[in-house]
Amino acid sequence: MVVLSGAAFRFGWLWVRRRGALSLRDRALWASGTSRRMLQAFGVDSTVSGEPPPCGLLVSNHLGYFDIFLYSALAPCIFISKDEVRSWPLLGYLARFAGTVFINRGSARDGSALLAQIEAPLREGCVVMCFPESASTDGSHVRPFHPLLFEAAIRAQAPITPAAVSFWSEALSEDRLAYWGDDTLLPHLLQATSPKRVRGQVKFGAALPEVTDRKRAAAAAHRWVADRREEWKETEKESAV
Repeated sequence: MVVLSGAAFRFGWLWVRRRGALSLRDRALWASGTSRRMLQAFGVDSTVSGEPPPCGLLVSNHLGYFDIFLYSALAPCIFISKDEVRSWPLLGYLARFAGTVFINRGSARDGSALLAQIEAPLREGCVVMCFPESASTDGSHVRPFHPLLFEAAIRAQAPITPAAVSFWSEALSEDRLAYWGDDTLLPHLLQATSPKRVRGQVKFGAALPEVTDRKRAAAAAHRWVADRREEWKETEKESAV
């Protein structure tokens, strides 16, 4: 709560300083600073390889809410999220302040409206972060990437950058650190932050070669992410021997 109170104060101060006109970049920068403090409060460290993109669509596998804080801390960005997150405790509060683009299943069927929502921040030069699996997983595999979101980047002529994330702790396996399935937020948060430390690992790839087809872009990004995840698993197996 101390972190949240401080975050709200900083947001209010920024709002007054900008005379109420907060740009998406302002909101992304606010969220980035808040996310760093949240990770520190949760006891989550990180290792990073590759360079975060300065703009464009950033896509990754999805293991749960830790992903959001980690990516926001590393690359100030605007997130795309399902509409239910708006009403979540803690995350919903932060997401609304951060300029998140909320979509619901009804609007997702209206492709043109959804694309327009995502194109706007891309055309402003923001980094837009999405998880094209559409749901978090236990980390055992990377689900196929839905191609619709890639169309927004193609239309906006924005780069598409793949990234991969994993989590590790001595006390809990990744599938228990992941927030997925029927997990409920508060019990999971208490369980996941009970170990001494949690370490998040992120690898940023290079932007995909110029693409004009959303299905090919989704497939190429998925292949890159899945390959990185497999490499990490092999490394973990070797280190355990």
